[in-house]
Amino acid sequence: MELLQYEFTTAPKGSYLGNIGELIKKIRYYRTNVPIEEFKAALPSLKLLEQRLQEFDDSIGLMKRYYVDEIMEELQQEAEVEGKLMVDIERFSKIIINTIFREEFVIKEFAFDFRIKEAVKWLEFYGYKSEQIIDERLNVVKDIFRSACSMHNIIFIDSTLT
Repeated sequence: MELLQYEFTTAPKGSYLGNIGELIKKIRYYRTNVPIEEFKAALPSLKLLEQRLQEFDDSIGLMKRYYVDEIMEELQQEAEVEGKLMVDIERFSKIIINTIFREEFVIKEFAFDFRIKEAVKWLEFYGYKSEQIIDERLNVVKDIFRSACSMHNIIFIDSTLT
C-alpha cells in the first residue's frame, strides 16, 4: 500500500486520499501509543472509515480491499525492521569484534536508541554505556552499527562526541 504515500499527502478531509491518510494515521497511533484494549475500542470507528473507502472503491468498480488489514500488515513489517536490524548488528559485531580483537561482543555494553517518528526511522548511537571513551573497538562497533543501518535504510546518528 505504501503508507507514506498516503500518510503525509495533503488531501481534502473526506476525500478518498484524505480518508486513507486519516485511517493510516489513526491505526499507527493506536498501534504504537495506546494499550490493546483502547485499540480494540477504537476498531469500530476505524472499520467505519474503512467501509467508506470500500464503498468508494465499489462505486468505481474496484475489488473490495480490507484497508485495516493491509495497514496493519505494513505496520507489522515496519516493526520487524527494528528486529532485523538488531539481529544483524549483533551477528556482524560478534564475528568482527571476535576476529579483530579476540573478544566477545556484548551489545548491552553500548548505549543507543532506535526511534521512529512520522515513519522516519533512525538509530542514535552514544557509545559505551559505562564510560565516555573513544577507542578502536568503539570505532569498529560504531561502523558496524552504521553499516547495518544503511542496509536497512535507517538513518544513523553518531552521538559519541556530544
